[in-house]
Amino acid sequence: VALNAEFHLAGKNSQRISAAEDFYKNDGISYLNKTHDELLVSISIPSHKGWLMSYKKLRRRDSIDFPVLSVAIAINLNKAGICTNARIVLGAVASCPLRALHAEKLLKGKKPNAELIDTSANAAAKLAKPMDNTNMTLSYRKKMAAHFVKEAINETLGL
Repeated sequence: VALNAEFHLAGKNSQRISAAEDFYKNDGISYLNKTHDELLVSISIPSHKGWLMSYKKLRRRDSIDFPVLSVAIAINLNKAGICTNARIVLGAVASCPLRALHAEKLLKGKKPNAELIDTSANAAAKLAKPMDNTNMTLSYRKKMAAHFVKEAINETLGL
């Protein structure tokens, strides 16, 4: 979702392309936008030449790969250091990946600094509505969302 991927699906009598962002639904029961006979056959990721990216995840221990919070960041800066585009995606805090559109908008057109990054991270964290599906508390995961977004942005920007 953070890289604006497209999913290529094939069914018995059809083929279609779905944006990764549209493929997932925030519904714990029916969470994929596909029919029972469709199969994901390929994924296309557009070029992100010049973009800076980062991914962070919170998990109980390193040996377990299942995140209880994840943050994917993709940021494009112009030569003056102004953010021309940003994609911030939270995972494992809803039944689908969530784009933090307001947080992205806060960064666009500005040169990121500590205050702006904090503001953007807090805006992104407001989306976090963790489900009770892990042994970490909901409040802890929600609280960590802002911290992880801030860390991911700082890492992406080399700060």
